[in-house]
Amino acid sequence: MPEAETARKGIGCRGALLIALSIAGLLFWSLTICDPFGPQRAVSDSIEDSKEIGAFVAEYLPLENPYRFGESIRFTVREAWLERSWWHSSKLFAKPEIDDYSGYQLVMVIDKEELRNYTLGWAIGTYTTGGLFTPSYRGLYISMAQEPEADRLEWMVQEGNIFSDSAGPKVVGHFVLQRKR
Repeated sequence: MPEAETARKGIGCRGALLIALSIAGLLFWSLTICDPFGPQRAVSDSIEDSKEIGAFVAEYLPLENPYRFGESIRFTVREAWLERSWWHSSKLFAKPEIDDYSGYQLVMVIDKEELRNYTLGWAIGTYTTGGLFTPSYRGLYISMAQEPEADRLEWMVQEGNIFSDSAGPKVVGHFVLQRKR
């Protein structure tokens, strides 16, 4: 009769402990070893963040602040810096990894409100000149194959929808950043 009584009670304390440990081990493995999406290209949140990661190269300053182009384009650059490209993993204790083969990225922190019509109404850079800034959640960034040799970086500012204007970009000015010394 004792065997039948044990069977009615279920898995018992040892079984429950084994299940709990298995679940805890699986959870720990998935957070520390498993990376379901693989490493993702990342952009630093600030100059300080870039320095902490070890990606920071140089700070840049806008020649004007805020920049104004006509009546509809106005933005203020809060911070601008050049950093080495890097990757971030979704693993729990993973550290950012500098990517020595993917070049650099120039990052600018600009208020979201000032970027509300970016790409649909205006853009910095053009497809034809080989460089177009991409929106990120903190502002804009552009990838570069190598570290710029010049201290002064300049891009055209175009007006109009960059995806559908068949006549090409309508250049309304130039955006300039100067390397801080």
